Amino acid sequence: MTDGEARRTPELTIDEVLLKAVRSKYLESGDFNGLFIDRRTAEIVRDSAANLVRDGRLQVVSDEDFPNPHIRPWASRRTREQQVGSLEALSDGFGVCLYPTELGMKGVRLPRRFVGRPYETALARGRGALELAYFDFGVLEPYRNDPRYSFGFDDFGADMGVSDEVYFDSTEPERDKVSLSHIGFAYDLSAYDRNDPTSPVIRRVAAFYRDLAQLTAEHQQRWKTYQVPDDGLEPHPVWFGMQMGHWPDGSGPFHRMVAEMENINYLWENAFGTALFMSTTPEH
Repeated sequence: MTDGEARRTPELTIDEVLLKAVRSKYLESGDFNGLFIDRRTAEIVRDSAANLVRDGRLQVVSDEDFPNPHIRPWASRRTREQQVGSLEALSDGFGVCLYPTELGMKGVRLPRRFVGRPYETALARGRGALELAYFDFGVLEPYRNDPRYSFGFDDFGADMGVSDEVYFDSTEPERDKVSLSHIGFAYDLSAYDRNDPTSPVIRRVAAFYRDLAQLTAEHQQRWKTYQVPDDGLEPHPVWFGMQMGHWPDGSGPFHRMVAEMENINYLWENAFGTALFMSTTPEH
């Protein structure tokens, strides 16, 4: 390198080197993992991380955010100074992970593997793995009607997945060999008036960005066409609680109704030799 070239190539600062390393780890880890640091990490690196957090270009994920800091669940719910506090409180072996924020990924050219994959691209740009996207309910209809998929739903959510037979069938298109286990429901109450029985309650579909990112490109693009704004939408609290490991003590209203019908049929068959209800299986 000539002297002129050296003058035209500014030396990177420690902050820029660290940000580049965090971006590289995030994009090349295969699962959008953060860069782990602990007390054994050089002090200059920890100080640089604090600078980048204060600038809004890095996010700290510790066990205060999520049990596994190697997963960034959502944009931090803690203030920047609280995140810096996690850096200052580091101990040997118990560390934190650094992630690039949307600001920290601004201007970064993504690898070609993200082309045509909107939800994987969103994660690469700084979305959290457990952030939710919301959709028109019609997004589920093709899976419900396609015999290649197993489809089911309950009071709070749904699941769908290609059957084993189809998955191992080499004649079936690879683009359609998808599944999505953690599908939730949400309700749009923006036009609901409790005093007007005709006012609408619109059911929406909720799914995690990380799950959506694992769909094939074709299915990611299809889901994208059904996405709706998330203004005022919240997932069903029982479904979301289950995803976070809080299991409900009872059954939902539809499940209870089916259970009551089954018990009535049992009594009716014993008393009169025939069932009262022709079917107690909800249509899927």
